[in-house]
Amino acid sequence: MMRKTRISIALTLAGTVGVIGSTGLHADAAAAPLGWDRGKAATYLDQRAAWWQAWPKAQRDADTACISCHTMLPYALSRPLLRSSLREGSAPAAETRMIADASRRVDQWETVQPYYPDAKFGAGKTVESRSTEAVLNALVLVSEGAAPTVATRALDIALAHQIKDGEQRGGWIWQNFHLGPWEDPEAAYLGACYMALTLGRAPAAYRAQPHVAKALAEMDAYLRRRAPDESLFNRVHLLWATQALPTLAPDRVLMRRTQDELIAHQHAGGGWRLGDFHQWKRRDDSAAATADDAYATGLALLALEGRNDGPAKRARAQARTWLTAHQDANGAWTAVSVNKQRPAEHDAAHFMDDAATAQAVIALLGQK
Repeated sequence: MMRKTRISIALTLAGTVGVIGSTGLHADAAAAPLGWDRGKAATYLDQRAAWWQAWPKAQRDADTACISCHTMLPYALSRPLLRSSLREGSAPAAETRMIADASRRVDQWETVQPYYPDAKFGAGKTVESRSTEAVLNALVLVSEGAAPTVATRALDIALAHQIKDGEQRGGWIWQNFHLGPWEDPEAAYLGACYMALTLGRAPAAYRAQPHVAKALAEMDAYLRRRAPDESLFNRVHLLWATQALPTLAPDRVLMRRTQDELIAHQHAGGGWRLGDFHQWKRRDDSAAATADDAYATGLALLALEGRNDGPAKRARAQARTWLTAHQDANGAWTAVSVNKQRPAEHDAAHFMDDAATAQAVIALLGQK
C-alpha cells in the first residue's frame, strides 16, 4: 500500500510541476503588453548561469556546482517562465545541468559532501550547509518539473531537516556567513518562506500525507510566531509565500500593516531599493546604495500580487512601469550588494544583477 501511495504521489507531482511555467501566470500579467525583451533576459540569465557553473569557486563534490542564492536559485525560479513565455522547445544547457546537479546531489545525499564542511569553514557550517541545501534543492527541483521520484525525495529530505524543538521549532537552520540578504543571521526566516513556496508548488496529494501535514503546521506556526519581529524584507517574502501556499495563516492585521508599510516605501518613480526593506550594514563602511533597484522592486511587486485594493493595484502598476523602463541593453536589470562596495570588474559584482534580473522576470511574468 505504501508503495502504491508513493507512486500515486509521484505521478501527481509529475503532472503538477510539469506545467508550473505555463499555468503560473497571473491573467493581468499575461494579457498586458510586455514592454521588455524576454529573449535578451533569457540570454543574460543563461550566460550567467553557465559562467557560474564553470567558475572554480562554485565547484562542489560529485562534479556539481553550488545552487547559489544569488545566481542559480533565481535562475531556477525564472527560467521556466521565460521558456514558456518564449515557447522554447527545450531547456537551455545551463538549466539542464542545474537540474542534473541538484538531482545527483539528492540521489547521493547520504554520501555527497556538504557545500561548506566544518573542516574548511568552521564549526557548525556542515549543519547549516546541509539544511540550506536541502531546502534549495527541493525548491529548484519542484519548480523545474524534475523527475517526480527525485522531486519527492528532495521534498522528504528538506522536511527531515526541519527543526523539531526549541525556539526555532518549525523552521530550518540556515547558512550564515554574515552576508545579507541570503546568508546572515536573519535569513533563517527567509529559508522557511522558501520552503513554504516549495510546498505550495508541490501537489496537494503530497501535502496531505500525515508527516507532511504535521511539518507544514509546524512551519506555519513558526512563520506566524516570528513574523511580528521580522524585517520588512522577511515579511515581504511571507506575503509572497502566502500566495503560493494559501493554507498559511499569518496574522491578517500584520500582513495588512506589512502591505501598507511596503507601499509607503515606494518611491516616486515606482521603484524600491533594498535598503527600504532592512538596514544592512556594509562591511567596508561604505554608504548604502540610494538608487532604486530591480531586485527590491520585483520582490515588492510579487508580494503585492493578489492584494486587490486600490493602493495595491496602483503600486503594482507603477512597479511594472518602473521595471519595464529599467532593463538594460544586455537584457539585465541591476541591483547593488548590501555587504560592500564591489569594483565592477570583480566577479561578485554581478551577483546582485543576476538576482535582480531573475526577480524582475518572475514579477513581470506574474509567477506565484
